[in-house]
Amino acid sequence: MTPTMFRACACPSAWGCDPLETDRKIKIKMMATAPGKCFLVTGPPGVGKTTLIMRVFETLKTSNPTLKIQGFYTREIREGIERVGFEVVTLDGRKAPLASTTISTPESIRWPTVGKYKVDIASFEALALPELQLQG
Repeated sequence: MTPTMFRACACPSAWGCDPLETDRKIKIKMMATAPGKCFLVTGPPGVGKTTLIMRVFETLKTSNPTLKIQGFYTREIREGIERVGFEVVTLDGRKAPLASTTISTPESIRWPTVGKYKVDIASFEALALPELQLQG
């Protein structure tokens, strides 16, 4: 029997998919990816996107240990009370930098910026993009 696939990610923006459900300013969007399903969760800072993803992940793993789950979420990096960046965290615990206000390397000079953040696209692509592909 082939395990059911559920993929989830909490992203800073929607990637062109249709709304599935809206609740408490959190938007859950579904992308058509057969045979699995991919959900993107978007919303303003602090509304509970990451908490939602983690609770769904924990509930699904507890209720169905054979369920294949993959995905990622983004987490803030703070120095004191100031947010200085973001990291990508996969549902199996791997981490990589996503964006930062504090990084200053010869390589980061060429990185694109979003607001005040330098975005490490190569790091994101290496860790997060494979999580959006069906894995056997």
